[in-house]
Amino acid sequence: MRYLLCSLIIVIFGCCFAGGFFGILKKQQIDGHGMLTKDTTNVCKGFAIVIIMLAHISNLFNIRYMTPCGAWGVSIFLFLSGYGLELSYRKNGLKDFVKKRLLTAYLPFVVIELITIVGYFSSIDNIALCVIKSLLLIEPIHPYGWYMQCLFIYYITFYISKVFFVDTKWFKWVVYLIVSLLTLCFLRSLFKQQIFTFVLGVFVADNKEKLVKYFDSIKLFVLFFIIGFFMIALRQINAIRLLPDIIYNLLISIESTCLMLATMGAFNVLINKLPGFMFIGLNKVGQISFELYLIHAFVIIFILAKNLTYLNILIFFIVSILTAILFYILRTKLLNLIFKSKKACRD
Repeated sequence: MRYLLCSLIIVIFGCCFAGGFFGILKKQQIDGHGMLTKDTTNVCKGFAIVIIMLAHISNLFNIRYMTPCGAWGVSIFLFLSGYGLELSYRKNGLKDFVKKRLLTAYLPFVVIELITIVGYFSSIDNIALCVIKSLLLIEPIHPYGWYMQCLFIYYITFYISKVFFVDTKWFKWVVYLIVSLLTLCFLRSLFKQQIFTFVLGVFVADNKEKLVKYFDSIKLFVLFFIIGFFMIALRQINAIRLLPDIIYNLLISIESTCLMLATMGAFNVLINKLPGFMFIGLNKVGQISFELYLIHAFVIIFILAKNLTYLNILIFFIVSILTAILFYILRTKLLNLIFKSKKACRD
């Protein structure tokens, strides 16, 4: 318990103060006006990666009451992925869709996956087959590689819906429904728990003008928080835990979706009313949240899990943040180089 408390202090306050200090140096102002602005969504991503990291660290101590934070944080990521893709499509169509997904999501995963494979090299029987399965997202060796599988399932679904069903708007929802039902029936529990979130993000972006008033209603999102935490309490009942797998995971998906919506609404309404350093900090952490998600698992395995001490918790945090920043800078420079070169060629 004392290690978890230490982790809580380091991760939350470290993220807020480190990011906030960087934001103050840059004299950054938060744009909290409007529905789910770029700054607000970055803050939500920052919050998501903080609770995900805490959930994963708590697993080392066999503390299970932090487990729901993992699904809660991932639901925020998937919602914002769907939300961002739909807004981007409304602005640019499918221009550079595949290239951007490969460079922004797949390439960082490949780098971390190869590092992870090297770390497990001595325990892998068929290294070539392992690499092929990992890079094709068939069987990632990364401990949290399932998220990449889930993300690319929805990327492909999104792309198909826009290419083949753009003229029949309602039919794209049928495509999403089919994918969600297949996920609920055939994929593992972690996938089942996220069947609503990406699709809901697309829906909110698609109906943004109609939903603005709802995202300004703090009472509505308090209600979502109440429902979400009620679902967590409900799942502690043995009779609920013994329900069929599909039903039980459907309850978790409702729980994580309610908590996700509550988080979105709370940050959307309160972003200008809470301490600026906290939001600037989460904003900066949110910018590197994807890299941090991939990297922190690697650091947990090879640093924290082997020797659980206060010092290693601090090292875990510092190494994760610094490496994520480095990967973010390299990825950003690569993207700028590629797309500037492309623009120059057109000119």
